Amino acid sequence: MPPATVQGPVDSVPCPHCGKTNDFRQLDDVLDTGTDAACDHCHGLMRVAAIRDIKIVAVHGLPGKMPVPQSVQPAMTIAPGALRRFLKR
Repeated sequence: MPPATVQGPVDSVPCPHCGKTNDFRQLDDVLDTGTDAACDHCHGLMRVAAIRDIKIVAVHGLPGKMPVPQSVQPAMTIAPGALRRFLKR
């Protein structure tokens, strides 16, 4: 029976032996498929089976391309302390 394969974010990869999380961020420069590591907790050996990069795209609107309707008011934010004072009135 092949060993269990587990996965998690680079800062909290679970150990396939004990399940406790390991932080691989310090290994980021040398981290590659086939890299061997030992669990920080049980010292069980593990091998990196795959690495997936997650691509996140950020966008912003362009002025003049989609005007905001006049009926839409901008959101108002208020600090928690100011909100408490306002509600006490």
